[in-house]
Amino acid sequence: MLIAITLIALGFIPMVRRCYQSIFYVIKHSVRRLFGVPTPRVLRHFCEDMGPIFVKFGQIIASSEGLFPPQYVTEFQQCLDNVAPMKTHKAIEILRTELGPDKFSKLSLTLKPIASASIAQVYSGILTIDDQEKDVVIKIQRPNLMKQAHQDLNIMHILARVTSALSKRVSMFNPVGMIDDLRNNLESELDFEKEAAHIHQFNTIMTKLSYSEIHAPKTYDHFCTKQVLVLERFYGTHINDIATLKNRALNLEHLLEQGIRSWIESTLYHGFFHADVHAGNMLILDNGHIGFVDFGIVGHLNDQEKNLVIDYMTNLTTQNYEGLAHTILAMINNNKDVDMPTFIHELREVCTPLLTTNMAEMSYGSFLPEISRVAMRYHLKMPQEFLLLSKQILYFDRYAKQLAPNLQLFTIVLDIVMTFREKQSLMSS
Repeated sequence: MLIAITLIALGFIPMVRRCYQSIFYVIKHSVRRLFGVPTPRVLRHFCEDMGPIFVKFGQIIASSEGLFPPQYVTEFQQCLDNVAPMKTHKAIEILRTELGPDKFSKLSLTLKPIASASIAQVYSGILTIDDQEKDVVIKIQRPNLMKQAHQDLNIMHILARVTSALSKRVSMFNPVGMIDDLRNNLESELDFEKEAAHIHQFNTIMTKLSYSEIHAPKTYDHFCTKQVLVLERFYGTHINDIATLKNRALNLEHLLEQGIRSWIESTLYHGFFHADVHAGNMLILDNGHIGFVDFGIVGHLNDQEKNLVIDYMTNLTTQNYEGLAHTILAMINNNKDVDMPTFIHELREVCTPLLTTNMAEMSYGSFLPEISRVAMRYHLKMPQEFLLLSKQILYFDRYAKQLAPNLQLFTIVLDIVMTFREKQSLMSS
């Protein structure tokens, strides 16, 4: 009896039940694969059946173009939108419990959510403070997510180890490392008080860098908890709504350049960057400014990492492939024997055709995935912060091509990098 009570207290019984559930879904979808359903679709349906944490993993695949086979990226795009909403009465119950009756009475929210994600549900609402009504958005975390995340990540870890052992091709993508990275990110993402702190830090950095047109929404800290976040509501147009943006009387090239410069300078000068700038998280506001939202995932670079990123970009743009190879190995603190001449040759083969003489035609969307593929062939796992950084540059590269085709992202990055290096030299001399 004592052993049974101890196992229940440790969460063993729910974990076993969840394991059996995952085995059931594996068998179910394996049968579907035997009947000719494509593997990417089978895997997506498995993730959707398993719930929010597995859907989160699917969203990582969907937003990592170039790091995964195209058919998987395309299939998992559906995970970005097809997230079953939480019942509104349940969301209201969580809100009341988290805030208490007094603070809860100051908030009213719409019955229909404006967004439903794997981690949280978002409502528009009104916050009444000192007899003034403020338009707000209210982000409410799904119930029992921390406990479920712990169970599901353990299951994911087992599945990743098994599939890596069975398939060399799968092992090249380092799924075990991906699950470890997801675990680390979720620990931060599931704490909305940390997200509020990230927002404060971002706005402080934008002020220090004198970017008066770049904002994150104001937080109402007295109404924020680990599971509830109350924010100023932004009104504007998402960065991927091309038709609407082009119909507005805006200098899109200037705005986009400001957004990109502010993000890169925040990364290099302060070692802090928004690490999820997909189109849903970047807006052109109605007042013509740029708004960044959703700071659940941010990246941090120390001085050594910043210098390695600068070396990487400098070596790439100057076609110093030997330097690029050594920088990649330094990034991952490599202790393996690597055939350097062949590694350098492969980097040259991949990059040289892409480095055209016309800067406007260069695309990070071509370079970064190809370089990552070369590294994977040598079983070299690029560090998590660099992968996060690269993914955001791919987003910016896509926005530039769509909204401001004359904007030369390569030139902007190189200009900021060289200026940063010059300031470093002056400070050290």
